[in-house]
Amino acid sequence: MEISRRGLGMFAASAGFVRFEPPSARAPVGLVLSHEQFPTARLLEFARQAEDAGFPHVWASDHQQPWQDNQGHSMFPWLTLALVGERTRRVGFGSGVTCPSYRHHPSEVAQAFASLELLAPGRTFLGLGTGESVNEPVLLHGPAQAVRPPGAATAGAGAALDPALRTAGKNPDTMPKWAELFAVAGDQRETDLAARRWRFTVQPADLPNPVAIQEAAQATPLAKVASRWAVGPDPEVHVAAVRKLLDAGVTPFLHFPQEDPGAAVEFYRARVLPRI
Repeated sequence: MEISRRGLGMFAASAGFVRFEPPSARAPVGLVLSHEQFPTARLLEFARQAEDAGFPHVWASDHQQPWQDNQGHSMFPWLTLALVGERTRRVGFGSGVTCPSYRHHPSEVAQAFASLELLAPGRTFLGLGTGESVNEPVLLHGPAQAVRPPGAATAGAGAALDPALRTAGKNPDTMPKWAELFAVAGDQRETDLAARRWRFTVQPADLPNPVAIQEAAQATPLAKVASRWAVGPDPEVHVAAVRKLLDAGVTPFLHFPQEDPGAAVEFYRARVLPRI
């Protein structure tokens, strides 16, 4: 069940031993905690605010570096998740997404998320992904070769996950699908500032560091970046974007790339979520 964060509309998969299900009485959306753009202290504020606003779950991005150099941050997300579990009461939390090959050994991932589950029972989920070049150099490919030697046959290997998922009490055919939805609840200035930080998302480049990724994205017009997002002060625009994903059977995770995501959380609490 490997799913690239940028593939298939940036889907992430919940996996493993996790039993968290969002409370049906709360909004059917989640919030992205962007480690690329904010330090842990601010992300904890957003997580608490999101819980109060009715978001039932949050996911933390998990990368060794920011995507672009101008994003400016990259604190360790598993520590953030432990603090989210300590400083909130109900919200579910996890990674979006963790790479259990090039960056982390699978046993390390299992230990970390089992520990999080013990700290906050029933509230933890694990998102797994294939990783990107900004993560892959960290372990110098050695552990990946140990897990899968070069040339090993892998055709149809994904089917081997089905029995494990069923043993864990999951149905692979009905497991939830989650998607990242960028949204800016603000004016044109806020939208342009956000688009500059996430310019690479229009045409992701398979490059190994944030400086190279940012340079490769410079020619992309800001308007083209924002055209893929829900932007502006009109709540109807945001309601329509969220409903489109919900109607497709996907749970949207709102990613607010503006300077103050807390303002966007409040905007959604007051003017968007009551209409979903």
